[in-house]
Amino acid sequence: MLGRGLGRLVVAAAVLAPLAWSVVPADAATVVYYSAPDNVYGWCAGYGYDRGHSCAKRYCIDAGGTACEMALECAGGWGAIAFAQHPAIGFGASCDMGDAVSARKAALVTCMAAANALCWTESTFSRNATTTSEASNRDFDMTWFSQGMLNIRHFDAGTSDGKAGPKTRAAIGEFQTRIGRPATGVIDDELFLRFVDAVGGAQNYIRIIKRDLIEPNQEDLADHVYGYAGSPLAERSFSEELMERPAGERLTALATVLASDGMECTLPAVDAQVLGDASSGFWSISCAEASYTLIMSEGTRMISRVSATKTEPQAQPEPERQPQADPSPQPQGGHRRH
Repeated sequence: MLGRGLGRLVVAAAVLAPLAWSVVPADAATVVYYSAPDNVYGWCAGYGYDRGHSCAKRYCIDAGGTACEMALECAGGWGAIAFAQHPAIGFGASCDMGDAVSARKAALVTCMAAANALCWTESTFSRNATTTSEASNRDFDMTWFSQGMLNIRHFDAGTSDGKAGPKTRAAIGEFQTRIGRPATGVIDDELFLRFVDAVGGAQNYIRIIKRDLIEPNQEDLADHVYGYAGSPLAERSFSEELMERPAGERLTALATVLASDGMECTLPAVDAQVLGDASSGFWSISCAEASYTLIMSEGTRMISRVSATKTEPQAQPEPERQPQADPSPQPQGGHRRH
């Protein structure tokens, strides 16, 4: 039983639920090979170890790999492959997991930690080579990411399990209402970007994942995951990221940060100016309702708390009244009375 994959790139405190790794023994091997120069892989499951290695390497080579090396060798269970989002180049793999959810989570967080960028599941497979669909992988990723981001911003999406249940849909609807969108309870690409903005950008989200999900589980994950980044994204603050965006996108992102934190600010903001250099994290933002000073706190790298000072519009002085001429008719010509 076998599988193959071409390397394809696609476009908090403890509020993140524990990953709850589930690792199970099995009597057949799962093997993953990866070629870093070409960012391609091959995997095989359900065979003995020798045949599993030759099978996985062959599929890696067939996918275009010029330097295929073993990335993972496990006793079975569920495995997954994840790739970093452009422009980062990164790869994550997992195996020996008890279910598809654990396999996807492990591959995703390993890939993101390596690439310093969001990653997306490319393939999920069981010990007997049963695979999940591309649509299933994408739906899981979008929902799991969104649940984590909503919980970080104190919208109670429930357990981060990648399933859009009633609690998750209610949290999505509450967020949509807060930012002035119809409360559909459904995630789309535009709303997903608003979630990313609300947590202070993808890199900030990844910092929280590293702190709360990866570091506490390093020992459990050590023999069951593989991560590589050929071109990780450089570390930067959310303010620095915003300065690289077009002005319209920047105004929408900053208004999202304010609105999701309960401030009155219709998306997009009217105007926004960074105070000092971009790393300072200080912004002056004008919305239709009011003006704000926004502070992205915890040094210059993380938004764990958003502070905004509302400046009410100042009353304008009434214009000075000018004396008006007598509107009654004035005599024209005449004569002097003696």
